[in-house]
Amino acid sequence: MTFELWLNTALNGLSPHAQTRLTEEYRAHIHDMLDAGIPEDQITYELGDPKKLNAELKTQYLTESEIKD
Repeated sequence: MTFELWLNTALNGLSPHAQTRLTEEYRAHIHDMLDAGIPEDQITYELGDPKKLNAELKTQYLTESEIKD
């Protein structure tokens, strides 16, 4: 899985503000790991299941639907 696909899956449905903030954080981490020579597929494996993370993030951050309500 590419990092972009992992990121899109992990952040899907979160508010735009949360997506922007978390994207910046994850991109910084991935950049550091790539600079350390860790392959992208290993990085996404170590980051874990993006669907599971998405469910966890939705309990901590506003979602797009909550903003509209």
